[in-house]
Amino acid sequence: MTNSQMFRPSRRTLLALTAAALVPTAAFAHASLAKSVPAAGSTVAPALKAVELTFNEPVEAKSSGAEIVGSDNHAAPAGPATSKAGDAATLVIPLSKPLALGAYTVHWHAVSRDGHRVTGAYRFSVKA
Repeated sequence: MTNSQMFRPSRRTLLALTAAALVPTAAFAHASLAKSVPAAGSTVAPALKAVELTFNEPVEAKSSGAEIVGSDNHAAPAGPATSKAGDAATLVIPLSKPLALGAYTVHWHAVSRDGHRVTGAYRFSVKA
């Protein structure tokens, strides 16, 4: 048996590979953070009322959320994530009280409607 005969794919295999190549890659994509308020690296005033996370596709608010952690490693008091009215791609995390001055990291997690969980983090600062 020659090398070309040993590795010759069957017609069925070629059809399966061709079909797989034609499936849109978006079908395998996961939600990703498209925009945030406050924005990554930005500086905001202490009067911030909520953190908003906008994804490239709708997410499940009940399974998604964020923790806002200060430079002292303490979480800022925040309520549960809810979907923004009329926009299932945006999560709103209300803050229970104004943030103290300093640096904060937003540790977020989101579950897209297809059930995939993604996570990420970004930083912002609070200054008077």
